[in-house]
Amino acid sequence: MVSFIGRVSASKSPLPPGERRNAVVGRYHLINVTRGAVVATAVERAHTWRQRARGLLGTSSLAASAGLMLDPCRQVHMRGMTYPLYVVYCNRRGRVLAGRVLWPGQRGPFLWRAAVVIELSPAVATQVGLGDILVWHEETPASD
Repeated sequence: MVSFIGRVSASKSPLPPGERRNAVVGRYHLINVTRGAVVATAVERAHTWRQRARGLLGTSSLAASAGLMLDPCRQVHMRGMTYPLYVVYCNRRGRVLAGRVLWPGQRGPFLWRAAVVIELSPAVATQVGLGDILVWHEETPASD
C-alpha cells in the first residue's frame, strides 16, 4: 500500500482497538518520489498523544535507515535527547515544507502548514529537499 503521508487512519490499524492507544502502528518505508530514492526502511508512526509526547526519548541512537513519523505534528523539541536528528516537516500531501538538523536541547520551528513531522538520522539529510514529495509504503510481514 503506497499512500501520501498522514493518510492512514487509526481505523486501518492492524492492532485491536484496545491496543491501538499505546502501540506504534506499523513500520513503513519512506520514499522520496521526487528523487526516486528510499529515504528510510524502518519508520514507525506515532499517532496518539502519548506516543508523540514520548517520541524518541530514552533512545541512545537512531540507525540511518530508521525514523519516527509524528502524525499530527507541527513542532518538535530535543529536550532530553542525547543525539542530533534530521527533522522533516511535511504537509498532508507529503510535500516537504522544511528540513533541518536539530541538536539536543534545541526546539524546532512551529510550522502552521505542517501536518506531519518525521525524525530521521542526519545521515539522510541529503536525500530530502525542500518541495520534495515523500510517500510511505507499509512494510509487509515476511511470509513463511
